[in-house]
Amino acid sequence: MRALVRYFVQCLFVIVPALCHGQSGTLYFDSYWEKTDEKKAKYVRTYEMGADHKFKVEDRFIESKNLQMAGYYSSLDSNGIKDGHFIYYTDSGFITKEGNYENGEKTGEWKYYYTNSKAIKRIEHFINGVPTAEAVSYYENGNVKDRTIYGKKDNSFIFTSYDETGKEIKQNNYTEVMPKPPYDLNRYLSENMRYPRKAQRNRISGQVVVRFAVNADGKISEAKVIKHVSPELDEEALRVISEMPEWIPGMQNGKPVKVYFTQPLNFSL
Repeated sequence: MRALVRYFVQCLFVIVPALCHGQSGTLYFDSYWEKTDEKKAKYVRTYEMGADHKFKVEDRFIESKNLQMAGYYSSLDSNGIKDGHFIYYTDSGFITKEGNYENGEKTGEWKYYYTNSKAIKRIEHFINGVPTAEAVSYYENGNVKDRTIYGKKDNSFIFTSYDETGKEIKQNNYTEVMPKPPYDLNRYLSENMRYPRKAQRNRISGQVVVRFAVNADGKISEAKVIKHVSPELDEEALRVISEMPEWIPGMQNGKPVKVYFTQPLNFSL
């Protein structure tokens, strides 16, 4: 009898991971990418968890049944966290762009293509969602249209444009000014973050990461959790970021611009 029980327990450790590995499902979205039912949907999403615990996701156009996107997510909670290679398509089946995400941020080389063509329109490089190294745009004939080279130690960049024959038209040097809060950000977070009671009772702790935008007027918007811990901690992290006082906006080419930031928030007992 003991041998039988021991065998049954061993089987559980084999079977349960297999069930998790096969987790799959179907979701429907309208034209604004809001979840809806099948009758109102413009896109249909299928997903399946792989052995690496990432979800392989495919989005398709309802009418044509052609792929709209194929990629990998580490989480499908809320809007999901993109984590792997992604390819996007037109309804007629042509690739529009492709590249990699890491923890919800663009990373490495990204390629963009002309509509209904295999010709490359632009190539960019990213680290944690921020453009780096250089970005190059191309005419449809393959010649370089413009090239942006980013500074290694500051926010400067050199922009050079060319005509369709490859002749240089002009070159400009620019310096970007990054947004910054006119107050001590760490002090603001420490004085305004509140540990949710439910999370305290359940001994939940961890690091929530929030991505947000500093608009051209300095106001904070588009706060989104890209690394989740629990609903209570995620909600508090979003609240404290969304309620931040205005920042000094970023500048590009002498004009204020919207800039995105990523902010980790640690909750520890």
